[in-house]
Amino acid sequence: MKGDDDSRGVFAGTLLPPLLAVCAVTAILVGLFVWLGPDDSETKVLSARQSSPTSDAASPTETPLASSPAASTPPPSSPAPAASSPTMSAEPAPDRPEVVILNQSGGSGLAGKVADRVREAGWTVNRTGNFRGTVSTTTVYYPSTMRGDALNLARALPGDPRVKERFSNLSQTRLTIVLTDDYGE
Repeated sequence: MKGDDDSRGVFAGTLLPPLLAVCAVTAILVGLFVWLGPDDSETKVLSARQSSPTSDAASPTETPLASSPAASTPPPSSPAPAASSPTMSAEPAPDRPEVVILNQSGGSGLAGKVADRVREAGWTVNRTGNFRGTVSTTTVYYPSTMRGDALNLARALPGDPRVKERFSNLSQTRLTIVLTDDYGE
């Protein structure tokens, strides 16, 4: 009988601490998910490091446009350019999703410049910010139901930006442009 008691004590003494550690880590991760979970509120700052299926690791830091004084006034209306494509209208189309623009390039202020260009093309820019991660080329990311909108947005940008379905910590309701050093003006 004494051997059974000793084996239970050793078993509990060696298994219990790792089991408690796993439970504690799980509780912390669940708490972080609830706290940082999918939320598209305008003041949300996403900072979780994630990876997409194609090894694009990301950690965007988004800043609401409403925090800057210039953001409270709408961009000046300008006439639509002559011979423009349908995606280059001056007024935002009511059925277009909003756009988030994140700068991963070495150029300061690029997200703001691109935001102006996107607005001129008729899109509504929800926010701009910096992107800390590894995206290999300028990309328009889209939620699963917005591929057509993403293709139209990509046509409004110079060059040939890549268009891909969003990964875990990008907006579930908006298009997201991640700008890299290859963005051409």
